[in-house]
Order: sequence, then structure tokens, then C-alpha cells
Amino acid sequence: MAGSLCGGSLSRVQLRPWSLPYSFFKPDPWPSVTLWAGPVLGCLGPVVAASIWRRSGLWLIAWFCVLANGTYLLMGWYAGDGELDSTKIIAAGTPTWLLLMVSVAMTVVGYVGFRQECAAMLKPAGPRMKKRTAAISLGALILLVAVQSAVAMLIDR
Repeated sequence: MAGSLCGGSLSRVQLRPWSLPYSFFKPDPWPSVTLWAGPVLGCLGPVVAASIWRRSGLWLIAWFCVLANGTYLLMGWYAGDGELDSTKIIAAGTPTWLLLMVSVAMTVVGYVGFRQECAAMLKPAGPRMKKRTAAISLGALILLVAVQSAVAMLIDR
């Protein structure tokens, strides 16, 4: 999305379930914006949704997304693999200290929020998830994986 908004053309995309999604834009006039958009929007989207609908289950997912994106950036920097976002972000001009500062902040904030939501959900007096909500959530997850698989098969043709 960010690559297209910055004037790039999508040349390749990976949306298979159980693998890291990625997209390549050629040309990519603003690679830093394109690269940062994934982890930033991957955090902001769920946090905004949880803020609007104010459901504990949504906050659990939102904090997990913040934790996962921060950890992904940190581990990518640590691994140093040239195909991961962290090394591409640094190669595009972002200072290493800024990447680390943002990654650590995302990881810590995500961990604290996720841990608090888990603790609140596991308390005996806390709100329990209804069976209907659990069934809808499971159905949505199955639908998401099915749609991702179908899109991946269409793209591979």
C-alpha cells in the first residue's frame, strides 16, 4: 500500500500463509517509507481497531501485533540477513540507533500490554470469552488463511 502511494509499481508479492509476507516495488521512489510502513501499520491498525471497539480480545491481538513487529525488527537486525526488513531499512538510510530504539520500544510496550491482557483474561473473576465469540474468531482465522492461500495460488499462476 505505502509503495503504491509513494509512486512505486508492485512487481512481486508473497502472501502465503505460514511464511513472512513481502512485496517488491519497482521503481520504489521512497524505500524507507515503503519498508517502515509494514511494521508501523502492522501495529497501528490493530491498536486503532482495539481503541475503537474496546474489546479485551482485540487488545490481546493488538498488543501481540506490537510485540511481534518489534521482535521481528530486532531479530532481523540481529540476524543481519539482507532480505529482511531491518537490514533493508538501514540500507535505505535509517540510522541503526533509530531502528533499535523503535524496535525495543515496540517490543517492550507490546510485551507489557500483551502480558497484562493475558493476566486479565486468566483471572477467575475476569471476563470470559463466550463460545460464540470463540467460534466466530476461529471461523475468521480459517477464512483468512483460506483467502491468503487462494490469493497466493492466483498470483503464482
